[in-house]
Amino acid sequence: HHADTAGDSDAVLRFAPPAAEQAAALGAHREAAAQYARTLRYGDRLTPGERGDLLRKQATHCYLTDQYDESLGAATQAIEEYRQIGDRLREGDARRIRSDAGWCAGYIAECTQDAMEAISLLETVPPSRQLARAYSGLARLHNEVEKRGEAKAWAARAIELPDGRWRWRYDLPRR
Repeated sequence: HHADTAGDSDAVLRFAPPAAEQAAALGAHREAAAQYARTLRYGDRLTPGERGDLLRKQATHCYLTDQYDESLGAATQAIEEYRQIGDRLREGDARRIRSDAGWCAGYIAECTQDAMEAISLLETVPPSRQLARAYSGLARLHNEVEKRGEAKAWAARAIELPDGRWRWRYDLPRR
């Protein structure tokens, strides 16, 4: 925060992302989100992929701390950054995150659309953990509205993927 207050963009870009990662590793997700936001104030010096990655991480940590509007905003910006560079894997993952935050914020139709679009994008690249998460997220959405058959089918697709048996939904460190 000292570098930010001093307007030292080089120091912010150097120290804030590792501070965010350390905060996340310690379970301080609100602090992690704040550090990513701090870094992004100097985002004009980053590539679209770098900005997208920071925005996606910020969206995740905002989601984990019930900051749904912030999560939706960061995920939306990340989607645009990834679309700009044609990165379908990371764009799909950002859509999945936006779907999760959208559900919690009450945007049921929009989050279901995001979940479907995430799957559509992720199915165009080799099978991945992100695709397993997207299938799982859609299964959860169907389960929440008591569409058990659809939920079971999407969950089965997640499990069938080579990377489908992932342990941690948000790549959080084990304790």
